[in-house]
Amino acid sequence: MENRDDELKWIEEARAGSLDAFSRLVLLHQGRVRGYVGRHVRQVDAADDLAQEVFLDAFKNLRNYRGEVALSQWLYGVARNCVLEHLRSEGRRRIREARSLGTHLLQGRLNRAEEDRGSAEDKERETSALQQCMKSLPPDSARLLEEFYFDQSSAVEMAQRRQWKDSRIRKALLRIRQALRECMDRRLAPEARG
Repeated sequence: MENRDDELKWIEEARAGSLDAFSRLVLLHQGRVRGYVGRHVRQVDAADDLAQEVFLDAFKNLRNYRGEVALSQWLYGVARNCVLEHLRSEGRRRIREARSLGTHLLQGRLNRAEEDRGSAEDKERETSALQQCMKSLPPDSARLLEEFYFDQSSAVEMAQRRQWKDSRIRKALLRIRQALRECMDRRLAPEARG
């Protein structure tokens, strides 16, 4: 490991804009930063991306580093901020996505309940219709629903397993929700009751 004088020299050179010096600092600290991020973010690709983001943020803000603490401690502070922001953002996204199917289905149920005044028989029919509609989904669609809503995998995790973009997963889930809503509407239409 290089000595403290080398590190201080590289910091000064990096502050002056030297990418080579900053690369040396990254090589010196990347393992510990990646380890810290990995303890808090379990998805390997997301942790790798965040570790890169830590060093990008550090490079942009290196002028703010005063040397009052070791560079490694300062980098941990940058990493902590990146991890916290990622976890907050991921939590908000998961809540939005998890509510999406439930919101659509509940809104449909609410609308029908308001029309029918929600008898127990109607509720039973809606539940039955939803179960039948879910059984009629193609196997890949059913698997996507199961992973997302029941296994609570994120769209990013699902996309990584399939080597897809997460936007493709989100679009597929949207189409599946629409298909379920249309199927339930057909099964619960007034003429289907007779």
